[in-house]
Amino acid sequence: MAAIQTFGDRINLHVYLHFLVTEGGVDGAGVFHKIPRIDDSRLAEIFAREVLAMLVCKELLSPEWAERILSWRHTGFNVHSLVRTKTKPEAERVGKYMIRPVLALERLSFLEPEGKVGYRHGQKGAEREVMDYLEFIARVTSHIPTRAR
Repeated sequence: MAAIQTFGDRINLHVYLHFLVTEGGVDGAGVFHKIPRIDDSRLAEIFAREVLAMLVCKELLSPEWAERILSWRHTGFNVHSLVRTKTKPEAERVGKYMIRPVLALERLSFLEPEGKVGYRHGQKGAEREVMDYLEFIARVTSHIPTRAR
C-alpha cells in the first residue's frame, strides 16, 4: 500500500511517500521467504536514481542536474524502514497514519481579536504558529491536487 503526503506538521509543503509492505514474499510452492534486512541507504539511492531518471525522461530535469543532485551529500531522498507491525491492529494504526488529513481540527483555533488563525504543531501540539487567515487558506489549499488530464 502506498500513500503520497504533501504536508509537514505546520501545513507546509513537505512531499513524501509512505509504503506499507511485507518483509518478503511467497515462492511458487507457497512458502514465505522473509528478507533478512532492508538496507535503507541503498533503497534510498535506488529510489532517487529512478525518480530522477523519470524526471529526465519527461524532460522536467536536465541530466546534468540529476547527476548534480545525486552527488549531493543530502539528496532529499530518505528511507526509514524501522517501523514494524506484527498484528492487524498495529498495521491498521500505521495505515491510518499514512492516510491522515493535512491538518488536525483539534489543533486549529481562531484568534478572534486579531483575526488570525492559530495552529498547534510539533510534539503533542506543544508549539503554536499564528498566521493571517489568507496564509492559512493558501497553505491548506496548496495540498489539493490538480485535476488529472
